[in-house]
Amino acid sequence: MSEVDPRLPLELEKIIFTYALQNRIKDLPSLFLVARRISQWLAREAFKVVILSESYSSGFRVTLPRFKRYGKHIQSLLIDYNLRPTTITGTTSPACLQDIYTLINECISCCPNLIRLGVWHRSSIAQMGSIMAKSLPLTHLTLSPHHLYNHFNILFPSTSNCSLLTIPLPLFQNITHLDLLGTPFTYANRETQAVALSVQFPSVTHLSLGIVDSLDTTALKLLFKSFIHLRILVLWLAGSHLSLIADRKLPPGMDDDDRIVNLVCNRRNDWEAGARGSKDTWALAEQVVAKRAQVATQST
Repeated sequence: MSEVDPRLPLELEKIIFTYALQNRIKDLPSLFLVARRISQWLAREAFKVVILSESYSSGFRVTLPRFKRYGKHIQSLLIDYNLRPTTITGTTSPACLQDIYTLINECISCCPNLIRLGVWHRSSIAQMGSIMAKSLPLTHLTLSPHHLYNHFNILFPSTSNCSLLTIPLPLFQNITHLDLLGTPFTYANRETQAVALSVQFPSVTHLSLGIVDSLDTTALKLLFKSFIHLRILVLWLAGSHLSLIADRKLPPGMDDDDRIVNLVCNRRNDWEAGARGSKDTWALAEQVVAKRAQVATQST
């Protein structure tokens, strides 16, 4: 790498390379060779948001060696549905292939400053066991409820493992924004399920759920009772663009609760928008709730 003094002001250099970073991400390996000062700055910016996916079209893949080298810069990580071991290792060599769960664990372990995590892979939280004991600075978590109750058995404790309800997992303790790709409820044992969630996620102020029939008045009241700090509850439908559902059609007894916001959004795009600082579900919901509060204040 060259150590020639820059001919342009540093701020102008940053503008140029920020543009390149946003529009020519596939050329990132070449950009690292421009100069040491550039590579150090680019690393901090380029690895803030990492998406592990088979279909992600940025043209630049973050493999395990890059996680080990640049993991300290990663603040947001999405583990997509269809991820395969070869995508993480960057090689098809049998000597380098481990099971997908071990590789996912290892990637997350390289990210001590992780703030936002999305787990959309078929793996369960249980299969990421070594991660759950870590105290990462996570505040935003997106995952399927099935990761919790199908494999880890938190939401459906049997007589032999009810103690799980009273064992808060360090990974979850600072989560303020919890986005569940579906509903945490079945029609049975809903109170137990709500308590289990609140024990594992005691700091949640923002909760997002997919709209399904099981989210009736009883379920919604249980959520607000269990999550004592809950300020915003987003109920969403899948769609192509982020937008507000004007006609909320909430269950009887909940239709006047200004904390509930109904939205349409593309979950994948929404996660990336939030990670990159653009308007996302949480930002829109906060605007809606703040406007409702303002209207209520003016009317009184």
